[in-house]
Amino acid sequence: MGVYLPASFQNVRFKIVEGDKQQYFKAVTRVFGNFAFLRILHKHDDILNRELRSQYELLVKATLKRKNAPTLETSALINLMVLDENDNNPMFMKTQYNVSIDDQTPINSKIVKLEAFDADEGINSELYFSLINPSPYFYIDSRTGWIRTFAPLQDGNYTLDCFIEDRASRLFYQQRDTDSGSAYFRNKAQVFIHVQKHSNYLPKINIEYKPLKLYENGAQHAATISIDEIWDREIGLETLPNGISNNSTMAWSEKFSPKSFGLFLSGVWDSTISIMMTVKDLLKEETLFVEKLEFDVKNSNRSLWFDDVEEGLTLFLNESVPAGYIVHRFRANTTYKQELGKIRYTIKESSNGFPFKIDSESGIFQVKALIDYETRKEYEFTIIAKLNGTKLVAEKKVYITIKDSNDHCPTFSSYPKNFQILVPRDFDHSTKALTKIEVNDLDTGTNSKIAFKLVGENGPDSYFDINVTTGEIRVIKPLPANGGPWTFHVIAMDNGWPLSLYSQMSLTVFLNTTQSVLGNKNAKILNTCDLPNKNAPIFKSNNEVFHVKEDLSIGTLIGTVKAIDEDHGYNGIVQYTTLDSFFSVDLFTGDLFVADDLSKLFEQKELNMDYIDHKLEVVASDMGQYFTTDRSKIKSSRTVVNIRVHDVNNFSPVFEQYSYKVKLRENNPPGMELIRVKAVDKDPGNNGRVEYRLTVDTNLISIDPDTGVVRAERSFDREADPCQFEYHFLIAAFDRGKPPRIAFANFTIEVEDVNDNTPKFVQHTFKTKLYEDIPNGELVTCLAAHDIDSGLNAKLQYFINPSTESIPFRIDSETGCIFVNSTEPFNYEKRSSYNFSVKISDSGTPVLTSHGQVEVELMSVNKNVLPPQFDDIAFEASISENLPSGSEVFTVRAIDPEGTSIAYRLVDGTGLGLFEIDTNTGVIRTTTVLDHEKASSYWLTIRAEDTSPKPLFSYVHLFVRILDENDRTPIFSQPLYRASIRENSPENKVVIKVAATDADETTGNGNGNGNSLKYSIIRGNPQSYFVIDENTGYIVTGKRKLDREAQQEHEIVVQACDHGSPPLCTSVLVIIVVEDENDNAPTFKKTAVTVNVPAKTKGFLTRIFARDADSEGPNSELTYHFASPHDSRLTVDEYGKISTSEQLKDGEKIQVVLIAQDKGMPKLEGNVTLTLNSIGKKKPAAKTNKKPHFIDTDIWRELHISDRDSIGVIIGVVKATDEDGDQLWWKIDEDSINPNETFTFVGDSGELVLARSVDYIPFNINEVKLNITVTDGKDEAHDQVVVKISRSANSRPYFAETSVQLEISQNLPVGSVIYAANATFDESQSGVSHPHKIIYSLHQVDDLAAANVLQINPSRGILTLEKSLSKKIAHSFIVVLSAKVGSAENFVLLNITIQRSNDYAPKFIFEEYEFYVDFEMKEGQELGQVEAYDADGDEQLTYTIINGKLI
Repeated sequence: MGVYLPASFQNVRFKIVEGDKQQYFKAVTRVFGNFAFLRILHKHDDILNRELRSQYELLVKATLKRKNAPTLETSALINLMVLDENDNNPMFMKTQYNVSIDDQTPINSKIVKLEAFDADEGINSELYFSLINPSPYFYIDSRTGWIRTFAPLQDGNYTLDCFIEDRASRLFYQQRDTDSGSAYFRNKAQVFIHVQKHSNYLPKINIEYKPLKLYENGAQHAATISIDEIWDREIGLETLPNGISNNSTMAWSEKFSPKSFGLFLSGVWDSTISIMMTVKDLLKEETLFVEKLEFDVKNSNRSLWFDDVEEGLTLFLNESVPAGYIVHRFRANTTYKQELGKIRYTIKESSNGFPFKIDSESGIFQVKALIDYETRKEYEFTIIAKLNGTKLVAEKKVYITIKDSNDHCPTFSSYPKNFQILVPRDFDHSTKALTKIEVNDLDTGTNSKIAFKLVGENGPDSYFDINVTTGEIRVIKPLPANGGPWTFHVIAMDNGWPLSLYSQMSLTVFLNTTQSVLGNKNAKILNTCDLPNKNAPIFKSNNEVFHVKEDLSIGTLIGTVKAIDEDHGYNGIVQYTTLDSFFSVDLFTGDLFVADDLSKLFEQKELNMDYIDHKLEVVASDMGQYFTTDRSKIKSSRTVVNIRVHDVNNFSPVFEQYSYKVKLRENNPPGMELIRVKAVDKDPGNNGRVEYRLTVDTNLISIDPDTGVVRAERSFDREADPCQFEYHFLIAAFDRGKPPRIAFANFTIEVEDVNDNTPKFVQHTFKTKLYEDIPNGELVTCLAAHDIDSGLNAKLQYFINPSTESIPFRIDSETGCIFVNSTEPFNYEKRSSYNFSVKISDSGTPVLTSHGQVEVELMSVNKNVLPPQFDDIAFEASISENLPSGSEVFTVRAIDPEGTSIAYRLVDGTGLGLFEIDTNTGVIRTTTVLDHEKASSYWLTIRAEDTSPKPLFSYVHLFVRILDENDRTPIFSQPLYRASIRENSPENKVVIKVAATDADETTGNGNGNGNSLKYSIIRGNPQSYFVIDENTGYIVTGKRKLDREAQQEHEIVVQACDHGSPPLCTSVLVIIVVEDENDNAPTFKKTAVTVNVPAKTKGFLTRIFARDADSEGPNSELTYHFASPHDSRLTVDEYGKISTSEQLKDGEKIQVVLIAQDKGMPKLEGNVTLTLNSIGKKKPAAKTNKKPHFIDTDIWRELHISDRDSIGVIIGVVKATDEDGDQLWWKIDEDSINPNETFTFVGDSGELVLARSVDYIPFNINEVKLNITVTDGKDEAHDQVVVKISRSANSRPYFAETSVQLEISQNLPVGSVIYAANATFDESQSGVSHPHKIIYSLHQVDDLAAANVLQINPSRGILTLEKSLSKKIAHSFIVVLSAKVGSAENFVLLNITIQRSNDYAPKFIFEEYEFYVDFEMKEGQELGQVEAYDADGDEQLTYTIINGKLI
């Protein structure tokens, strides 16, 4: 316990500030390394009494005073525990206990708990309870004080003398006197137990009734019966007689557990069921009691409802249906389908003349009288279903809407008088109707919708037409003057259902009165409602028998009957009806449908046939009554339809009992009849014939397939089969249907026992363990044995076999429980185990016996009290780095007060795996080469433990310093630094900070953060443009100002050195680019220039350009313009090219001021006074002009220029001549490639000059081909100039990555490639045509040991391992590789990590761990922790349990 210390501060002081008013203690400080340990010492000889105060809560403050820094403080609350000594005696809370119990109290029941206390703690306060004298019925749990039973009780009074002692006293053999004269107080107590005879030996029966379903043939769990009793009797449950109660209900029981049974019923057809139940003691074969169980089948779930789920039912009915027509079949349902036949239906309706009726049993709702839509259109009533014998009622609200049928013929209401129409001679048929016919129809809807039609023998359609809807009659073409008269029929027809009705009248059209006089004497009105009903419907001969299956669903079409009526109109429409309950007929089509469950036909009759012939009577009636209430007009006929309903196999066989059980003494004779089972199938014929089979093949029993007689096929041996005394079979009953239906019943044979088996222990040897300090009377174990016989044949007695050696144990003959039988304690050191023989016998005839062994192993109780002791809380040691493995570090020593030998172990700390300790001597050595740079110190925790069976241990801490050697060179954070700074910057302007680190720590050699390294500029700074801070690495500007125009880039080399002896140094290249300022204005070569330009030329005249000494970019980019005012004919572009918009006259002179301006900030400018002298062509002496031509072409056709040439330099002179002596003008053609207008001609001289910097030409262009022209003003000559460009080498080698992470194996073979450097060099910027060679080298390795094992190929850049990697090489080191082309150099930094080889297997800190499991622990709860370490430094260890066993 303590505090960690800040670096370089160790002056810490501990002080107890609270919790020690008596000043018993003092705080002492011990500092080791970076940790200050706190020790609390007892100050003087005052005795601490744990029973008065067991702990002290001390507040300790730690104070650290620092020079020139604030004082640091912290505090901690420490609980100081006072350890116990065994200076107090145990005592009973009470010295007398009284308790009364029943002689039926179960074995191992808790009777009374004795309570005692001891003011000490730990083993000094752990108590042992014991009986001074053994009891034949009771024992005491030595740890809890509970007195328990272990044998059946006899009534009477019992006194138990009990003794209490602590474990420490017994362990160290401080034998307490148990006599009455003992000096110890209250270490004995008496328990008085009164065992009274149980008033009722009958077990207590608990019955949990289960809900039963009525009308259930299958098995139902009727009740769970629990037997609650003290005696350990084998209880049996039976139903009498033979499991059958009243009526056809079956009852049987199944055993759930030794004292729990399930009662099952099948065939529950009554609301109240009585079962006689018998409870028996199977061992004594006596009946304990008989009880009558009453089962009231709850009917609370019984309900009655209509199949239609809607609350109300709406029906639609045509008024034309005849009496007897079935409107609907109401079906109510009930919980039990067996009660469907008890449902009765009635109609609740109070109005008179209600034209409907319902069949009370079938629910068929029919029309009983004619219905007239015009009289009543709606009916509302209630159908009531009642379950006879109950109060259950269901109601269904019914709404019937009467639909109109076409029962009225149309009636003419408006038509011409006397059925005659006289057409006037001036009648305009194109605008007027001849007449209009009007009709009335008392029906509604479509039944009253009228259509008109004209029919005639003399073709009225030729002259007349009638509107189908309005009845208007029109003349459709002119009538002939001598024509007529015309007679035709007008028919008015409705659109009614089920038949369209019509009325007809004859009309005559006349052109003059003479024709009219003749008249239409036979004209009259006819309609279809007055047709006579002469014939009754006649059925077609029907000898066909319809064959159907009984399982057809309701609504299935089975056939059609057909009747014919030779009358016309409604009198010839046939309607079909039937009163049959099982079939229905469609009113108009005669289609026959299934109307009810056909299986009911078979229930109504008892027969053995596979079919039933059913007679279906169908009535065919015409609609002769439709227009009158005279029922004599109805004509009808009847026919009988023969329907044969075939049985389907829709019933399964049903056994009389769900389960059958018989008792059979073993060794029975083969062929003995055991039982006769019976199953019944309700289907008729073969579908109802039953055949019996066993579901599995067996040689034990057989069953007669026809009679159901079950016989034993061989003698039964009760103990031979694993199922012991019961055999279970499953009997199947098949019917003869196709496919057959199956039912099953359980069949159980209970085999009764004879004493033919020897009792056996469950194991030959019983092993148990006892602590050596266990008290007398302790329950050691209970032997387990069994006899596969039953009853008295299986009742066992236990004995310890006589021996020449006296053993301290006794056995209870009834239970087989073994107890300690010795007042003297065991002594593990004298005897660690006992082995004796036991015997077991049954109570049968003859008595059978077997033997077993008991092994009792004593467990030693730890008597080791004092742990080993170190003479200090911690130690400190040191060792130099890089020493070989096995170097001695330190020796720890501890002393055991009890004189036992001591074993040392390393158990914790940061150095686990790097050090080892000699178990016997305590010498600590290294296991590997230590590296100060990896860790400068380690903590180790050493455990010293004695060699007792239950060892005690102490801990000490060791602080190990690793002394440093200067074996690491400083290393810069980057392999190359780049920086930039503006020219003209003031002195001490920070340019860049370079930083190096040294893996060595501050021991005179350097430190890890580089603060003690010394920096200096060793090359590249001759004029002291830059200065470096030797401590911080900051590079700043010197006194001399930087001028970019003088030097654009500076390369300096910075060195960092540590303070070792000798010092180790490293260097790094720093490239500083000087950034441009706009400190130079554009300048022209001269301040005034006269330029000759061609006269009479429009367009380009000449080019004037300026130079800006600033660098590329806005500071040197120029624009040109004329100063105002100037000649408006002249213009200048961005390249200084001057053009004219008009031709200049010969000899004309123009003077302008041309200004050049840069784009920098601020913008600077320069100007030139420019005089343009216009020169024209000489007058020709001859009539023809001679063309100019080029001369000395071998001199100027290939010219050279470099990027060092300044603007304005003359590249070369292109020579030409003109024989006429004309002034010549040179120019670069506009279609020629002139990158960024870099080149131009002095127009009148042929000088090719550099107008812009070569840097404006892309680096990938090495030559420019200029197409040129020379002209005398009239004729031209053309040629080409090739300008070769050379550039300075301004690039350096390039690495794709400047920093690379590498991992190599500790066992990497010599010669292996570690890294292949691949630098590239841009030849396009080199300024030469031949490729450069890159030279590689090892620039720096920060680990001196690593530098000796590495080598690089200078031409290929391959870094290889030349020697094996030793343990002295750091785990991680840095290599800087150089790639050089001429003086241009670049670097790449390699971070190399060595993956140490897996030389060592993980090792557990301890070879054996012991954890204790509490029975109340939950799944997933932690038991303890094992810990291992790996000397290779692998922290990712995986733990796995590979095997184990229960001990």
